[in-house]
Amino acid sequence: MSHLQPVRSNYEPAYPQELTAEQVQELLHPGLLKRFSQQTIATGALIAGMAATGCSPSSGGPSVEIGGKTPTDDEADAANSGTDHVAIGKAGVPRSRRERKGTTTSNDPNLKKKVDTIVAEVLGRAGRGSWYDRSFLRPVKELKTNPPVKYPVIPISYGNSCVGIFDHTTAREATHRLFETFGIKLQKNVNVKGNGYTFTADGFSEDARIGFELTLPQGRNGFFRKPFEKESDAAFLSDEEIVDLEKDAESGRVNMLVIDATQFPNMDGDLYTPMEYYLASVVDYLNWVHGDSQIDPMMVLGKLPGRMATLKKQVDAWQEKYATIPGGGFEDADDLKSWSAIDVKLSQSQRFSGNLAASRKESSSVGSKSLQLEFETGGSARYTVPEGATVRLPDGKVEFVCRAFHSYGKVAPLKIILTGKDGSTWQISQSISSITDVRAARDEAPFEELASIEFSMGGDATYIVWMDDLAFTRSKD
Repeated sequence: MSHLQPVRSNYEPAYPQELTAEQVQELLHPGLLKRFSQQTIATGALIAGMAATGCSPSSGGPSVEIGGKTPTDDEADAANSGTDHVAIGKAGVPRSRRERKGTTTSNDPNLKKKVDTIVAEVLGRAGRGSWYDRSFLRPVKELKTNPPVKYPVIPISYGNSCVGIFDHTTAREATHRLFETFGIKLQKNVNVKGNGYTFTADGFSEDARIGFELTLPQGRNGFFRKPFEKESDAAFLSDEEIVDLEKDAESGRVNMLVIDATQFPNMDGDLYTPMEYYLASVVDYLNWVHGDSQIDPMMVLGKLPGRMATLKKQVDAWQEKYATIPGGGFEDADDLKSWSAIDVKLSQSQRFSGNLAASRKESSSVGSKSLQLEFETGGSARYTVPEGATVRLPDGKVEFVCRAFHSYGKVAPLKIILTGKDGSTWQISQSISSITDVRAARDEAPFEELASIEFSMGGDATYIVWMDDLAFTRSKD
C-alpha cells in the first residue's frame, strides 16, 4: 500500500519551479537579511564601522558623487592621485576622456592570453550558438565618448523565439574579471551620483573613476520569462540620465561603460551568440580606455562575427570562380554609364544586393547596391562593354551568372541576349521569382569577346526587377 500523498498547495519552497542563476546563488549564499535579523546587522555594522564607509542595507553599497571642476593637463586631478590616469589634450583644455596608462591586448601577449582565457571559459559554459552563423553585427555608440557597443542582429522573428535576454549574471561577473585583468578592481553595486543622474553601477572604482553599467529590461522582455522587477529611479540609469552622464564622461570626470542588456536577446536558448558580442564590447572598451585607438568596429574578439565571416568565405569562393564584368557590380554610380534603355527606367538601388539573404549558400557581392530596372511593356535595357575595357570569355566551358530579385507575386519572364564582338549571340530565358540565381552554361563559349547584353521581358505586363553582379566564369590560365 502506497503512503504517497499529494503535495499541499502552500508547501514551501514551492517546488518544482524554474530558478534563475541569481536565485540559485541566493539559495546557496543567502544574503545577510536572510541569515540574520536587521537588528543584528545594524549592531554589527556599528561595531565593524560599516556605517563610516557608506555601506548600508538600504543603499546596497558605497556611494560616489561625481563632481568638482573638470580636470585639465596643467593641473593635478585629485581623483588621479595614486592611479594610472594621464591627461589628454593641450594644457588648460578639458580632456575629452580619462585615459589610463597600461598595456592592451594588441601590445601585450601576456595580457591577451589572460583575457582570452576568461573569454574562452565564459563562452565554453554558454555552449555553441545555434544562431551564431546567421548573426550580424550592429555597432551602437551608447556614449559618444566610447567605442561602439557590438550588438548582435539575429535575422529571425523576435516573437516566440526570443525567450528573454542573455545570462546577465555571468556577463557581470565576467566584466569584473576582465576589468581586474586590466588592473582595475571594481566594487559591486556602487551608488553613483552626478549632475543630472543617479544610478547603481554594476561595478565602479571610486579612485580610478571608472566602471560599467548593464541596464536591464524594466518589466517583461521576450516570451515565457517572468517580468524583470522594475528598478527604482535611484538605481536605474535612464536614457535621459545617460545624456548627463555623457557630459561628465566628455569632460573627463568619469569613464563609464554603458551597455543595454535588452540588445543581447536569448533566441531559442542560444546564450553563446549574445555573450560573444558582449565580451567583445567589454574588451574593446578596456583596450580603448588604455589608449588603443585602433578598435575595429567590424571585428568581434579579433575576427569577423557570425554571418559576416561566413559571408566573406562565400564571397571569396564566388569571386574566385567568377569575374564581374565592368559596370556589372553597381556599387559605383558611374556603372550606370555602361547602360542604355528603351521604355525601362534604370537606377542604382540599395534594396537588393548579391549578399542580401543570410540563408544563401553562396554570395557574390561585398557591396550593398544593385541595378533597379522598371520595365514598361516591350521595354529593353542594354549593357555595352565600356570603351577601353575587354570582357573575354574563357576557352572551353563557360557560365554566365547574375543575381536577380523580383518582389511581386507573378514571376518575371526575363530574356537575355548576349552578343559577341563577332556578332554571335547567346540567348537565355529565365523566370525571376523572389531571389533568383540566373545561370546559363555552355560547353564552349559562343564567342571570344563580349560586346553587349540586352535584357527584356516577355508578355505585355510591367515589371520591376533588381539585378546585381553580372559575371562570367574566370579563365583558368
